[in-house]
Amino acid sequence: TIATALLLAHGFCAWLSTLAWTLKSTNVKGVVSWLVPVGFLLHAGWLAFVLHLAGPLQPGRVALPAKFRTVLYLDVFGWLPGPHGQRGGAPSSASTDRDRPSVGHLRDSLRQLCLRLYSELQRDAAFWEGQDVADQATLERIDGLRERLQGRAAEL
Repeated sequence: TIATALLLAHGFCAWLSTLAWTLKSTNVKGVVSWLVPVGFLLHAGWLAFVLHLAGPLQPGRVALPAKFRTVLYLDVFGWLPGPHGQRGGAPSSASTDRDRPSVGHLRDSLRQLCLRLYSELQRDAAFWEGQDVADQATLERIDGLRERLQGRAAEL
């Protein structure tokens, strides 16, 4: 391809000019004086070609090099269109209040999540309570943390 040819030609010019410079011949000095700039121009051409390949799919919209497949997974800002044509992270303008979950539903979901996390914390704390695992000071700290956790859980 063009990118490969430009990259190999640049490397070949660099190798040839280095070889010519080590020969230290007066005839070769003239070759080096034009071969080095040609190598730099080939390298600049390679960079320009690769930048052209990495251009956005839709000019003027997203400044990401979206033609490379790995970038399609890096849409951290939600700029690329989703499966239904709307942008990833932006809320839909067609959403209405009936599409949004109610406050009561959110409160119930949060309560269930807190209770699940509470039970996980209780189970994890039990691993550290054995005499063979921790010293007495650690067991006392765990008891204090357990009391605080139970107090917060009672508030739910």
